[in-house]
Amino acid sequence: MKKIVLLLFVTGIMFSLASPLSVNAASVFGGKIKAIIPCTCSPGMGIIVGPPKPAILLFVPGLSRLFSNGRLFSGSWTLGDYSSGGVCMQIAGKTCAPYPPIQGTIIKIGTS
Repeated sequence: MKKIVLLLFVTGIMFSLASPLSVNAASVFGGKIKAIIPCTCSPGMGIIVGPPKPAILLFVPGLSRLFSNGRLFSGSWTLGDYSSGGVCMQIAGKTCAPYPPIQGTIIKIGTS
């Protein structure tokens, strides 16, 4: 009996040391959607979120998870998380340029 308890204790300690405290290093955003800008040279769209937790983010269909309400348009309240990286490319003459300056790519987003 003591061996089983000791084995379970040691196993528990090993798992707690092996697993990270934070699985996802995502940042959060939330506020009213001020603007949605289609990315004309790359997949997705830029979303400008106002206060209380503003951000300029990239929404990529199939990569970003949009929850069931699905009201992704200006004036909707939103809340979600994002990871760093991402670019929204716009047509600029005969080439493409990054616009708007993206803070990250949306992982999950919900609207109301």
